Order: sequence, then structure tokens, then C-alpha cells
Amino acid sequence: MKKRTVLSLLCLLLALSLLLSGCSLSLPFGITINVGGNEQTQETQSDPSAEEVGTERTLPPVLPITPDTVTEPAPVEVPQDILPLTDAPAPAEQEPPAPAEPVEPDFERLHINAGMAVGSSYAYRTATQDDPAVATFGTVEIRSYAKEPVAAFLARSNTMQVLAEAVSALDGAHDLSGYEARTLVVRIDCRDDGASKYGIHFDTRTTDYYDIGLAEKTASEELGCRTWNVRSGGEDKPVWCVSADVTVEEKHTYDRVFLFVVPTGYDGVVCGAVDRGKTGGTESLLDGDPKGAYYFFRLV
Repeated sequence: MKKRTVLSLLCLLLALSLLLSGCSLSLPFGITINVGGNEQTQETQSDPSAEEVGTERTLPPVLPITPDTVTEPAPVEVPQDILPLTDAPAPAEQEPPAPAEPVEPDFERLHINAGMAVGSSYAYRTATQDDPAVATFGTVEIRSYAKEPVAAFLARSNTMQVLAEAVSALDGAHDLSGYEARTLVVRIDCRDDGASKYGIHFDTRTTDYYDIGLAEKTASEELGCRTWNVRSGGEDKPVWCVSADVTVEEKHTYDRVFLFVVPTGYDGVVCGAVDRGKTGGTESLLDGDPKGAYYFFRLV
């Protein structure tokens, strides 16, 4: 027992000596004492890849959201030279363009008949030439209708020299490159006693199918022709007309030959016979044709 006590004291003294010298000492019974007065410490970083698979990690605690922890964003100042979209001026509304022609043709709106056809005869009544109080009855017929370029009309020989001279004068005064010549022959035939005694008052009228008001307002005379304006291709253009009579049978049958100079392709010129027993022939057609006094053919 005394020997073991002495041995322990010796070991204690040896440990104190080593402590002063910075060494380590392994004692009996599995006891190791590390000593190092001036020992340097080296920090090492752990390698995440070296961690064992399946090792649980400890997450930081989640703090609860409370009114005290919520921070409102600071207001954003808008520069004064930038206006909100709500204050932007609305774009100005554009007015729709005016229609080039009346929405509804006047002849359709006023229910004026323009249904005469080439080669057809229609019952006709008019006043006699010498006594307007006496009526005569017969037929009116569209004998023929043709159209061709103005240059072609002037190039060929024409039996109606008066028509050719009128068109030639127009061609010298105007540029007719965008026009065509249209020839229309209207025949009237009356064989009753009234016609035999007093002759026939052969009256005709021309106007526009689409815009009667424009035709009547612009009607005038030029170079021996009757002229008026029509709306064609979005602009007002003149139409010219000249006519001459041919006696087929004295007091009974007459042809009236019309020569029209019309913008190429225009389909609104109308021409027809007038019943002078129902109208004076000078009334505005804007009042319609309530008495059925007109027999119109449309030059299409």
C-alpha cells in the first residue's frame, strides 16, 4: 500500500515537470495528459461533402410574423414632368369622309321609272304640236343604243353631220381622253286623228339617275350642246348632249338622235320622252313623277 502511494507521488511530480516543458504524458489506467504552454491553435473548416449521409441538420428558428415585424415600403416620388395615364388627353375623333354619291339614287328614292329597253315599244300619249289642248296617242320606242370612244366616233363618217361637228368642237375645247361617245335613237309614232290634224309635240328630257339636284343645278349650254355635271370617280365631271330630228313620216313618225359625251363607264345618264299633256316638261324631277309623264331609258 505504501509502495503504491509513493509511485503515485512520483508520477505526479513527473507530470508537473512535463507540464513545464510542453509535452504530453500517458499515465497508467488509460489516462493521457496533454500539456503545451505555447501551443498554437489552427482553425480548420469542415468539408460539407465529408458529412455523413443522413445526418440531420438543425435549421434556425422561424420567427412569427406580427404587425411589429412587417415594414411598409417607402412611398415612391413621381417626377412632376410625368403625367399619370388617366390625365392623358383622349385622341380627337375623326369625322367620316362624305360619300362620293348620294346614299340612295334619286330615281330609286323618288320611284321614277327608268326601265325602257332597246327594241321595245311603250304606249305613249302627248299633246299635239299645233293645239296643246288636243292629245294624241301612239308608241315610243328605243330604236338603238351604242357607245364607243370619242376618237372612234370622230374617225368614222357620220350621217348626222350636226352631231359630228358638235363633238369635234367639244374635242377642240376639252380633253376628252377619259370620255366616250354614246348614240341613242328614240322613235315616236302616233297615227290617230289628233296627230293627223295637228302633228306631234315630240318632247324629250335628260337628267342624272343618281343626283337629279346636281344635274338641274349645273345645267347650261355650251358649243351648241346641253351640258350638266355628274359625280364620277369622286369628282364632278361634265356631260354633254346634242340631238337632231329625222322625219320618218310627216306628222306621224319621228326619230330623235342623241349624241352624248359621257365619262367612260359612267352609268347614270338617263334620257326619255315626255307626255306634254301631263307636264310642261320644265318641272323639277326632285318632285318625282306622280303623273307618269316620263318615259326614261338609262344609258348603261
